[in-house]
Amino acid sequence: MDTSRLRNSLCWLFEQIALVAGAGAEISRDRFHQACEDLLFEQGEAAFNRMLLPVLEAVLELSPNAAEGTMPHPDFVGWMRALGMNPATALCASEKARLRRPGDLSLHAMLHVMRDYHLAGAGVHHRS
Repeated sequence: MDTSRLRNSLCWLFEQIALVAGAGAEISRDRFHQACEDLLFEQGEAAFNRMLLPVLEAVLELSPNAAEGTMPHPDFVGWMRALGMNPATALCASEKARLRRPGDLSLHAMLHVMRDYHLAGAGVHHRS
């Protein structure tokens, strides 16, 4: 299993979010999540998707169902947890996606789960 694409996309995402946050090379987890939420709330879904798409494509490439372009819900929740996301919020976001479309997650559905995760607050409240 080659994880270099995932590592590279995560590094790129971190750098982009740190720039958005004005944090330079160091950024706290809370500030990182806040910057993600700011991106979603202030720049919109298209900007949020552009930032996450390379990471999710790399995660999907590591799925046991990569050839079909899908990932099982439990596997994706595992990836979300591995990336440091709140386990309960990640599971809730995944369950919402499962209700919308039973079966494995497509790339598009994975983007929805991530958006739902950040809309739920992810343990960091968006400032008004």
